[in-house]
Amino acid sequence: MIPHDMSVALDTLASSFEGQRPRLVALGYRLLGSRAEADEIVQEAWLRLQGSVERGELLDSVPAWLTRVTTRLALDLQRSAPRRRETYIGPWLPEPIASEAWQASSPEAERIRAESLSLTCMTLLETLSPLERAAWLLVDVFEEEPSVVAEILGREPAAIRQLCHRARAHLESGRGRFTATREAHERLLMAMAKATSTGDLAGLAALLTSDVVVLSDSGGRQSAATRPLHGIERASRFLMGVARKAPFDSIQAVLVNGAPALLWRRGKARGVLALACDGDRIAAVYLLGNPDKLHSFQ
Repeated sequence: MIPHDMSVALDTLASSFEGQRPRLVALGYRLLGSRAEADEIVQEAWLRLQGSVERGELLDSVPAWLTRVTTRLALDLQRSAPRRRETYIGPWLPEPIASEAWQASSPEAERIRAESLSLTCMTLLETLSPLERAAWLLVDVFEEEPSVVAEILGREPAAIRQLCHRARAHLESGRGRFTATREAHERLLMAMAKATSTGDLAGLAALLTSDVVVLSDSGGRQSAATRPLHGIERASRFLMGVARKAPFDSIQAVLVNGAPALLWRRGKARGVLALACDGDRIAAVYLLGNPDKLHSFQ
């Protein structure tokens, strides 16, 4: 039986944890690309925190402790990701989310936070090593000191700085070209919707960059391309075919990972169409139809 003063301590601890939950889920989501898995590891961190307090362990800082445990749980889960992805049908894309509660501490930090949430950045994060991904996120997005990250990841501070340097270079090479304003993003999204709905194949092709890629993630739960489609001709014909397959019951403008997107419904099926824009044209199209990844969009 827990003594009364221990009950009070756990109540205070629970309040502190709830204050940290949005930030921890944001970290877990960026580390794993899955909101569901992020929620799971954050809940596991809470259970471990309770256990530590009940055993009488001393904690210098609850937020620091939770950040460390959440990161390590995510890294443990990432070790099984390649094996799980091998059996996944078609391209794997991060789970799209409708919103995020956690805010960064300054305008510049908020800009980096917002960029790190984009589907383009989230997809690029998948190409980093787990340690590069964790180091960059903790230092650049979550504003932890390299010395603190070194302790979390079990590396020297110099190694953390090197991991961050490699991650920044890789991410910048991939996302530096995506410079469209939100207004341009919305305009291109609406232009694509109009071209596909009216059967304007030439108009659709004119919206795409020469090296455009279409990534269609349904996890085998819907009809979809099982490989990335590269180039204007393949991309435009595929997108037109999707629109011609059957009329959508509804199409709704939504925000996906902080950017304009479309939510479509056809019978019991639903999906998200999102873009990455290169200046005045569309450089990538993300089609997400796996219902297991669409819990944010009911």
